[in-house]
Amino acid sequence: MSYTIYALRCRDNGRIYIGRTNEPIRERFKKHVYNLNHNKHKSKMMQSDYNKYGKAGFEMFEVFKTDDLEYAKRLEKIVMITLGGNRKENGYNRQDPIFAEPINKSIRERNSKEAENFLRRRILKAVNHDVSELTERTGYTKRQILKWREEPLSIKAVDLIRLEQKTGVK
Repeated sequence: MSYTIYALRCRDNGRIYIGRTNEPIRERFKKHVYNLNHNKHKSKMMQSDYNKYGKAGFEMFEVFKTDDLEYAKRLEKIVMITLGGNRKENGYNRQDPIFAEPINKSIRERNSKEAENFLRRRILKAVNHDVSELTERTGYTKRQILKWREEPLSIKAVDLIRLEQKTGVK
């Protein structure tokens, strides 16, 4: 069985939800949209944004795919922490996906080193291209790209996602 870690992002405000599914990503998106259309989504913040921006204001994309359930659970947690899905100001996730307990400081601290290393590798992979090519393909300035190479953790989640989409790197 294959498991997909996915992100559901509001295009208008950048808020993000991280999830895991073993069904096709399109089918999972349909389920989110069904619940949102019927005002029944478990995330009240996402429901509010959906009511404001509509279906066109959201996009869903695959972050990772694996055949190992335990690895998928671990990756989901790391991606959630890394991309900020669990942060009140820019995320829709409100619980730890593995332990079903509210996200708190100790969970973040326990996983912060692993998440930081994961994120650092991911950012360096996304910016490891010719700088001129990256500026042309992504619209970012040479200065921004060089800064991200020097200080990978200074990048915002939305910028990382955009870089990965424009370069085809994941």
